[in-house]
Amino acid sequence: MSTSNQHISVSSLAETKMALHSAKHGLSNPIHGIVIGKRSGDDNNVLEIVDAIPVCHEVPTKPIVDMALRLVDAHLQQQGDDDLTIIGWYTSNASTLDDDTPNLSAC
Repeated sequence: MSTSNQHISVSSLAETKMALHSAKHGLSNPIHGIVIGKRSGDDNNVLEIVDAIPVCHEVPTKPIVDMALRLVDAHLQQQGDDDLTIIGWYTSNASTLDDDTPNLSAC
């Protein structure tokens, strides 16, 4: 049995962008966005979150999610950094009192 030493590192840029997105729209609306990152470390054991792209502050529809993912992917290809890729989706409920899981359209 091997132990895994996986780590996640979040850049201040990504953290700030998600926090500002939440501060501006998160008090009354759910927020959603794309997380960009790369693998690093000796054995690719570090997942670096380097940027966050705000997408919307409403319940996203499939066309919104699809277009956002396509635009970010095209932007990453144009940048020419093969290590960077879309690694996830961030979401926040509209209120701290709302402890429900995200709407299915966000998944």
